[in-house]
Amino acid sequence: NAKFDLILLDLIMPKMNGVTCFSKIKEIQPDIPIIITSGVGEANKKKSMLEMGASAYIEKPYTINTLSDIFSNIFTH
Repeated sequence: NAKFDLILLDLIMPKMNGVTCFSKIKEIQPDIPIIITSGVGEANKKKSMLEMGASAYIEKPYTINTLSDIFSNIFTH
């Protein structure tokens, strides 16, 4: 069984949307930090994803500095 420290999850994917995927991951490993990423058109889902337990929500395009800051925040708290 693979163990992951963090998941970076896009909301738009082929075959399964990000919200469904998020829910399935949380069923398997409820304590895993999940960072949601999306394009401008999906920004309206930010509040609901954070309420569902996402660790962070970032819009594309983002920088490595943004990811680094989020990773630091997740793993130091």
